[in-house]
Amino acid sequence: MKMKIFASFIFVLIQLNIAGVCARGIPILRDAEIENILYEATRPLLNAANLNPKSVKLYLVNDQSLNAFVAGGQKIFIHTGLILNSLNFDQILGVLAHEMGHISGGHLIRASQARKTSSTSALMGLMLGSVAIMAGSPNAGAAAIQLGRDVGIKKYLSFSRIQEIAADQAGLKYLEKSGQSAIGLLEFMETLQNQELLSKNHQDPYVRTHPLNQNRIQSIRFHIKHSKYSNIRVSKKLEEDYEVMKAKIFGYTKPLSETLRIYTKLKTKPFNKYAHAMAYFRVGNMDKAIELLGQLTEEYPSNPFYEELNGQIFLKFGQTQKALKSLKKSVKLMPDSPLLRSELADVQIQINKPEYLKEAIIHLEYSLLKERNNPRMWRQLGIAYGRLGDLGKSWQALSEESFIRGQYQDALRHAKRAQRKLKAGSSSWLRAEDISLASQRHLKIEK
Repeated sequence: MKMKIFASFIFVLIQLNIAGVCARGIPILRDAEIENILYEATRPLLNAANLNPKSVKLYLVNDQSLNAFVAGGQKIFIHTGLILNSLNFDQILGVLAHEMGHISGGHLIRASQARKTSSTSALMGLMLGSVAIMAGSPNAGAAAIQLGRDVGIKKYLSFSRIQEIAADQAGLKYLEKSGQSAIGLLEFMETLQNQELLSKNHQDPYVRTHPLNQNRIQSIRFHIKHSKYSNIRVSKKLEEDYEVMKAKIFGYTKPLSETLRIYTKLKTKPFNKYAHAMAYFRVGNMDKAIELLGQLTEEYPSNPFYEELNGQIFLKFGQTQKALKSLKKSVKLMPDSPLLRSELADVQIQINKPEYLKEAIIHLEYSLLKERNNPRMWRQLGIAYGRLGDLGKSWQALSEESFIRGQYQDALRHAKRAQRKLKAGSSSWLRAEDISLASQRHLKIEK
């Protein structure tokens, strides 16, 4: 009996605190092309929401379930399943407008407070139940624990439903202000409505984390009825961008046989070739992937992402010079992309020649201006400086990496080493000093 009760309480805590842990340990996919499409498509919505496009980060999660969520401040996580299971870009933009409503409404902070209240109810139930059990009344104890559990969940879900309605209204406002239709959001909600009839084990995560009711759908329908933008769908370019995202993700995540079946049947160029190239690349059929990409680069010579994929394929099979050539073309076509530059830097570091290492440092330092909290870029920068013999800047870069990863002992050690090599008072020396002091503070807190 005691074991069963304890398990029930742990389950409540997991349910109530899931938003606090969902941003950790999730499989993030970094793709320069898809990120570029999403950022460009959401810019009007971000402006309408008075959110700084540079502050809101979009992350693609390699998960086939239909879901999107906000975590860690202004971070929106989009499951690949949302893109694959949607029917058009209007639906994705509707979902993202809703998620921006959560950011603007400060719902993460309020949800945290609600979870604390809910957890307190569950904890009180556990305490009262434990006293009853020890007093010889196991049935009364179990009832008290269940009551605390029910009260906690009801408090949290009630609060969450209020948040969802507020996020809907904010999202509708942003769509209207940016001159876009809310039909995509309605279509998406109607799809979710059917899922509410399923058991929780068969529901997509979005249904469980975004409580739905008929009033929300009616409110969106009312907005569409009175909006002057309801009949406006996304541009031709966004329609094509949507097909690109879908083809690329499908080819990368689905079995080769399924990709060939679906995208051969669709007969949509260049999307079918792109999906096939991704699928062949994933299973290691380099010749077929290169053949298809050769056709695409010949048809679309100004597309940097076809060259990028070419470079990735060559690199995977050890042909670094060919990879270097393709990735240089990619960066030349899109020089402001931090991901493309960092990929080029990776190859240059692998080749390990002084002239390439110097170029890699330039690319990585440019990329870190836009992605300062990217630990992998800092590590690559540390390697490049180290191979050129600049140990001070190498250790300083490695201290940045360790600090971002929360490895404060390593960050402190690298920062101290850097300061012994760097010129006292220089910008790099001062930054190492900042990391050293911040790491010491964190280590004291951990004790």
